[in-house]
Formats: sequence, C-alpha cells, structure tokens
Amino acid sequence: MLADGVYELFYRCDGTDDPFDDSLLVALRGGRLLGSDRWGGVFIGRCDFDPATQRNRITGRLQVPPGGMLVTDVAPRPDGRVIPVAADLQLSGQHEASTVVDVDGGRVRIDLVFKGPVPR
Repeated sequence: MLADGVYELFYRCDGTDDPFDDSLLVALRGGRLLGSDRWGGVFIGRCDFDPATQRNRITGRLQVPPGGMLVTDVAPRPDGRVIPVAADLQLSGQHEASTVVDVDGGRVRIDLVFKGPVPR
C-alpha cells in the first residue's frame, strides 16, 4: 500500500522520434492524489489499494494546459485537453512503484518514488 506522502513521478515515452522524460510531484493523502509538472499539467485522482492483488489502483485525469504537448508526441491543442489515466501499481521497493500506462493512445513508463511526508 502506498503511504500518504509526496512522490516524484518520473515519466518517459520511448515510442517517439525524440524520446523525452521528465517528472512531476504528486501528493497522496487519504486516497486522494494531486500533482503538477513544471509545464502546467495537473493530475487529479484517487489511489485505492486492493488487498487481494496487493496492487495500488490509480485513476484520475490529466489536465493538459492550452498549447501543451504530451510526451507521446500528440500535437498540442490551443484549448488544452483532459485525459483519463488509469494504472495498476505494485510496490517494487518500500516506497517505489513502476508500470507502463496508456496516455491518450501512447505508452508511457512511470516510476513513482516516495520523497517524504505530506506537510501539515
């Protein structure tokens, strides 16, 4: 189970002509997620733990700002967009998880690394 705290979510898309990687910060508290990257993208969602499978299920939406471009090389839109995102994560360390997710038709590798507790 992912602990409440601040995580850095590293993302990379290798299926493009110009592979790009970056990261965003995500706060998890009480099953709710909120994150943002340096380009103005915002992620809002939930994280639920399934004890039967020992996996963390993340669901939410990525709000891409006007003119924002995805790491999957999807062309920017002048009005931005909202993209649903879902992922099943299994912990690969005490506070780390990795998987590949579909983002608007492209496959993106994500690595989630715990950075510390959520400030009060």
